Amino acid sequence: MEYFNPNYLTIDKLSQNSLHMINLRLQKFLQQYDIKEYPINCFDLLDRIIASKTINLMMMESDQFSDSLDAAAIYSGKKYGYCIMFNSNKKGSFNYAPNRRCNFTIAHELGHIFLDHLLIPRNMKTEAYKVYEDWEADEFAGRLLMPEKLLLQTNFISGVTADFLVSSQALYIRVNNLKRLDLYKSVPVATCKSCGNTDISPSAEYCKTCGTKINSTTTKGIKRIYYSSSSCPQCRNEHTTEEVMFCRVCGTALCSECNNCGHVNDANVRYCEQCGLSTVFFGLLLDWKTEREHYIKSLVHGNCYLQ
Repeated sequence: MEYFNPNYLTIDKLSQNSLHMINLRLQKFLQQYDIKEYPINCFDLLDRIIASKTINLMMMESDQFSDSLDAAAIYSGKKYGYCIMFNSNKKGSFNYAPNRRCNFTIAHELGHIFLDHLLIPRNMKTEAYKVYEDWEADEFAGRLLMPEKLLLQTNFISGVTADFLVSSQALYIRVNNLKRLDLYKSVPVATCKSCGNTDISPSAEYCKTCGTKINSTTTKGIKRIYYSSSSCPQCRNEHTTEEVMFCRVCGTALCSECNNCGHVNDANVRYCEQCGLSTVFFGLLLDWKTEREHYIKSLVHGNCYLQ
């Protein structure tokens, strides 16, 4: 069965050489600017790029743009470098679709810059060549803002576009290019809205990763994050099983009774699932925000060769 709409498919219009170049440039971009958390606010990203001085880049605002244009990138030679000019009427809150569209547009303009499209003046290109470069920049932006492995671990429920800071159109085109429109009909998994933890037992009152109170609202998270569950919190020995009570390497207990309510928690539990207080493993386990960052980087960095 085909899970894509051929009318909006652009991935097949790009050559394998183009896709390879996009992968290489994006991988370098992700590593250079240490992208480790999503969503990406492209205005903040621009500030980081400018501050890093890795390229000669500046931003300017203009109120002379038409309503249909969000931003544009120009190159003025080695002396002046690059400039992204954007519609001053579009910069602001990302809480509504037009400005989320602007977020994608800026990622698109970064694509033009980091794919070296601007080194050749536009008046020296054919219209067909300009369209092709726009497809390449769109693909760069889509992969930057909506990495494949992160999308595949997403609950497609209300709020997905806001959670990635993109418009509904940008999300649809990205999922369509992945040929995974079936994701829109996938069954959501109970996920903590605060940390993305999906390992929630039926009797749990609190999220064992971040301590959030569990109810029908707080378990409707978007991005599903899988935290370590089978290693010793002390020595990180991964050869453990549910039947083993102590780590075979360092002797650390792999379960503990809560001092407050008496509930027995496993070694990967930062907060007691029954009372929400921190467990004896809290100080041994990596901070969940840091582990989340590491997990996202493991999904995104070095995996750009996926569509």
